Amino acid sequence: MLQREIKAYLTEKGVTIVDPGYDCLPFIKKINPNFEIRSVPPQPGFVPSFQKIRNLRISGFALEDISRIGTERLWELHDRIIKGDFEPSTNPMNPTLLDLKIELARREIGHCTLTGWGCGVDRFKQPGRCGLMDEAYYNSLYIHVAEEPVITPTAVIKLSGCALRCIFCQAHEAFNIDKGKRLDSGVWKELEKDPNYGKAVTLEFVGGNPDESIYSILKVINGAPESFRLPIVWNNHGYGNENVYKLLNKVVDLYLTDFKYGNDECGLALSGVRDYWSHATEGIEQIIGQDSKAVIRILLLPGHINCCHRKVMEWLSNYKQRIWVSVIDNYIPDWKALSDSKINRMVSEEEISEAKELLKKYGLRDVSDCPKDFWETIK
Repeated sequence: MLQREIKAYLTEKGVTIVDPGYDCLPFIKKINPNFEIRSVPPQPGFVPSFQKIRNLRISGFALEDISRIGTERLWELHDRIIKGDFEPSTNPMNPTLLDLKIELARREIGHCTLTGWGCGVDRFKQPGRCGLMDEAYYNSLYIHVAEEPVITPTAVIKLSGCALRCIFCQAHEAFNIDKGKRLDSGVWKELEKDPNYGKAVTLEFVGGNPDESIYSILKVINGAPESFRLPIVWNNHGYGNENVYKLLNKVVDLYLTDFKYGNDECGLALSGVRDYWSHATEGIEQIIGQDSKAVIRILLLPGHINCCHRKVMEWLSNYKQRIWVSVIDNYIPDWKALSDSKINRMVSEEEISEAKELLKKYGLRDVSDCPKDFWETIK
């Protein structure tokens, strides 16, 4: 297993541990003897989506034919299969839907437009803005004990590389690709080495950001043990392009997607990206059109209730029957935010209260308040 660095902050509210795992429990219990792991897993017998499409074979051509089919035609075939308009096969020589997705992801890497940057670079030859070439890397594996209750405990694969540069990022070490370990099929045995792996109820790809590593991730998922039964959680920054979500359709069981800003100006100032609003909203609309669960994370930022969070919640209210939200109120300035007077403070109690009132006003479901309903509902 990789050595994991554990980050903790001492604030006026006490000690906050970033991404606590079972390895942190003794320390957490000393600080808060009443701490309990909140976990509301799916019902027994759950079958992850990718296991279904990994065995969904398509008649009409052989596996080796995929690489010779034109990209436009391959996408047309992919989309037809998603809609159920195809003839299934039991011939092991025929490709699966997951095989098609892997080939399409490979082609995306060849002229990468996976994020809102639309770099267009050939990542087999040079890195994109995310810092990645064709391979994916991870910098830690552990069992997280304090994510949303419907996810916890989750086996985390923490990836390197990200197309955003949020000045308050608590995972900025993920920008250093060289410190990571290459993501390949060996990750399954690495996960099993963790003594607490058997307690995990989900598997979470996070970073950094997983969108930029989708090619490697799909290949790894395709090599998962047949016995694997954990829901796949995709924890992403929400600045992905349409093809990312099309490739993830029927693969991901739960999207845990950030909705950071209510306007492009804040997106540019705090994350260094352009056209944030259109990419974030279009991405969520893509997610809503799939069968997967959707939890939209809103990290409360100091001074951004009116310019960002209010507008985000108002927009999300259009889809309140389809999505759940998770309001994160424990922002702590880190990295470049430490030297930015506008964001170098914690969120006030008044701002937290105002955000909670906005949740009520717009009728949004907070997944931490009613987690028991989450896995029971159809969507």
